Amino acid sequence: MISVLTYDMLNMADVKAILKVNGNGYIHIEPKIKKISIIDLGMEEKDIIPLSNFNFSVNLFGLNFKLNHLLASNSHAYILWGGNNKLQNIDCLLEKVKALVGKKPLIGVGLGKEVLETVIKDLGEDDWQNYKGIKKHCKYKIYCLDNMDLEKIDEII
Repeated sequence: MISVLTYDMLNMADVKAILKVNGNGYIHIEPKIKKISIIDLGMEEKDIIPLSNFNFSVNLFGLNFKLNHLLASNSHAYILWGGNNKLQNIDCLLEKVKALVGKKPLIGVGLGKEVLETVIKDLGEDDWQNYKGIKKHCKYKIYCLDNMDLEKIDEII
């Protein structure tokens, strides 16, 4: 049998007792890393490469993602990322994104910025500030980045 512990569980778990119960099995301790979920709004392959510079666990969701699957990923932040394409079925996407507002930090890159700006306007909360050269909505922890600002993702999360 294999037991998996997260880094946060180490303070609570009796590792020796788990090993005794495990018999011939072993314990795997997951590293303490940040988890992000990316909603793909038209990312290009070259967009994914900068993420390898960060030590993130990444879940990549397509445009027709199920909200309950995204929430179950238990990510530290949600990133909406896309190119310059026009989105179809934008109303459905906007409703899903509205359900994410205030739960975890939201980061928009490329087309994701436009989606987040639209959501905030729809909520009547169009109160943005400048945060280290990027657009930030303080109340909801929403950030709008350009591709050249990607290195700031690590400090946002």
